Amino acid sequence: MAHGKSMPRLSATSSRGAFFVFLISIVVVVDGCVLMKLNDFEPISVEKRTALADVIISGTVLRVLRHQRSWDSTYPADVLVADVYKGYELFDNATSLSEDEIQAEYRSYYPHVYRIDRFGDQRLCWADVVPGKNYVFYLTTNPSPRDLEMASDGEEVVDMSTMMTKEGIKLEASHDAVSGASIEYDVNTEENILNILGWRPWASWSSCTKECGAGHQTRRRVCVRDVPNACEGDAKQKRQCNTFDCSDVKDMKKILHLDDFPPGVRRAPSRWTAYRITHQARTLRVPTSEIYGKSFPHQFAVLLTVKPKVTLRKNRGDPYALLFTDAGGNIQFGIKLAKTPSVVYSQLDGTLKELNFTDYVLDRSWHYMAFSVNKHTVTLIADCKQVFTLNIERSDRATIDATGTASIGGGYRAVNSAYFEGDIDQLVLTNDSSTAEFQCLPQERRFPDLLDIASTAPPSSSVNGMDTSFDIDLVYDNLFDPFLFMDTETTTSMPMDTVFPSFSEPDITENGLHEASGSLTKPPTMPSTTRRITKK
Repeated sequence: MAHGKSMPRLSATSSRGAFFVFLISIVVVVDGCVLMKLNDFEPISVEKRTALADVIISGTVLRVLRHQRSWDSTYPADVLVADVYKGYELFDNATSLSEDEIQAEYRSYYPHVYRIDRFGDQRLCWADVVPGKNYVFYLTTNPSPRDLEMASDGEEVVDMSTMMTKEGIKLEASHDAVSGASIEYDVNTEENILNILGWRPWASWSSCTKECGAGHQTRRRVCVRDVPNACEGDAKQKRQCNTFDCSDVKDMKKILHLDDFPPGVRRAPSRWTAYRITHQARTLRVPTSEIYGKSFPHQFAVLLTVKPKVTLRKNRGDPYALLFTDAGGNIQFGIKLAKTPSVVYSQLDGTLKELNFTDYVLDRSWHYMAFSVNKHTVTLIADCKQVFTLNIERSDRATIDATGTASIGGGYRAVNSAYFEGDIDQLVLTNDSSTAEFQCLPQERRFPDLLDIASTAPPSSSVNGMDTSFDIDLVYDNLFDPFLFMDTETTTSMPMDTVFPSFSEPDITENGLHEASGSLTKPPTMPSTTRRITKK
């Protein structure tokens, strides 16, 4: 409907018709998404979004500034950037917030906090974002890439630096689709985007260069696009591993004499430091006294790097990667690797109990498993990122019988015991249960733990009644790999000393919107199993 033009006189019937046309125009202009939804409008696919966006990143919204709305009712948001998938050059020329511009409780994340413009109410076809949530953002820039490439005289291309302000280029939400500038992060979406951009999945991490005392690992991925330099990002990554002290570390591979290659044991073909254990090995045993003498620690840690063999044959029994039995052959403690890992232990009354970590499924790939055994709990840190804790019932003075046997495979009198089959690269025992935290470092997560996010809905004016309830099943889908050491100079990934917060979404009322500005209210806290690692 054109503004500023006089309307002709209409009859009563025509007036009613014009009135309805006017209402439809209002719907289109003010609430365009409603009309699209009535016509069964569907957002464009991730593939098209990825192709259309100039910059694609993932990150966590720290706060939204709804009181700073622009003429089109959009607002900016402060985002803690976790990763860049597309548009590295553009992103590198964007300026992060200064320390003074970041809320005091989040200034330790400088310079990785960016202010991104043009978020808004979904009723107006903008992408709305919520503090404390993790998103994939589809962005453009101001000046746009087209502006940066335009010719100054029709022939020469303008240098990017001449088009930027002293603050650099600005990042803006790219609204190529209705509410399509952001989607909530999950691992599958990230993998899909990387696949579209030409990257194949990362290979497994290599063996750690040291069994203790801080080694390193690398992994690689392949770009399958034919165009040179078509894939943005690093093809190789590097991280620290086994950063715990070497004192009192028991290497069970050596204690069990795997390096002597007993029957059924040979080198693993993919790793020269790993051993392949076949069914011919049966059970590999050693007296427990050879590990800790006459006194076995009450609390300890077991670190495993293993690729178990998955077999379809039944009645193979219980494949123990590590098992302790007493002098009579009765099971005291064991780590069993079947479809899922489990811990078997002797309870106060002498009966056996099995604790299954059912949320962690094993397959024929390399797995990092660190078990922390304490007085009344056992914690599994799986693949250096997922943490599971279960309660155990045992005496405060209960210890493993030093006169018994330690083995890979079943015990002498173990019920339904069987041999272990698979590749073992690391099998380490320590008398410090906290060692489990340092199998792979750093263990900080690039996204906050969703368990710490409140399910309080944001102001109704901003989400228009959307379902913002918290889904516990998404907790482990929203955990990234640990932070990575990068060995290239062009990386945009987070440095080693970056620790991401846990968040609590603010309880904001409509009246208190301007005062709160949608900011987070809970200072960042670290999970109890995570330690901050800083550069020296």
